Amino acid sequence: MFKQRHSTISIERIRAAMTGRKQTKETKIKISERLTAKHNKDQNRYRAYLGHILYIYKAIKGYADDWNLKISSQEEFKQWSLYQTTEYDILYETWKNSNWDKLNSPVVMRHVKKNGFVISNLYWSVKGQHDWWNGRLDENLVRSKEMEKRQIKNNEADKEQQEEMLGRLKAKRKKL
Repeated sequence: MFKQRHSTISIERIRAAMTGRKQTKETKIKISERLTAKHNKDQNRYRAYLGHILYIYKAIKGYADDWNLKISSQEEFKQWSLYQTTEYDILYETWKNSNWDKLNSPVVMRHVKKNGFVISNLYWSVKGQHDWWNGRLDENLVRSKEMEKRQIKNNEADKEQQEEMLGRLKAKRKKL
């Protein structure tokens, strides 16, 4: 997840050690302050990251309860999201870099819907790849309603034609 990288602080320490310079008390305080600020920034980032994962879990838990589907525990989901996959890391960073565009938001999808929200059945994706989140669903609903209206009109026209044909057949039978 958040990999420790060489920061300017550790580079300063390495340079000081290589040149044989001793760090002054002021330098140590500055380094300590920077480390504290970096730690706080990482902690805030981690909280936001974890908060999003737990928000997703809360949403899928609601679906699982409503639809009587199996679901992994919150701790299993958290472990899977944070440590077992790098997909979420990549999707989260992409989402963040897109200025939190809702269509780039990471979401959990199921490979097989009836198998529920168990870890072996889950994968990460983004909202924009699915109709029901990116607005295409609305267009599809409008189209399907228009098609239903056309079908009803066609059915009514067919009924009228059938009734007309039956009326002609009855008239012919009466003549005979």
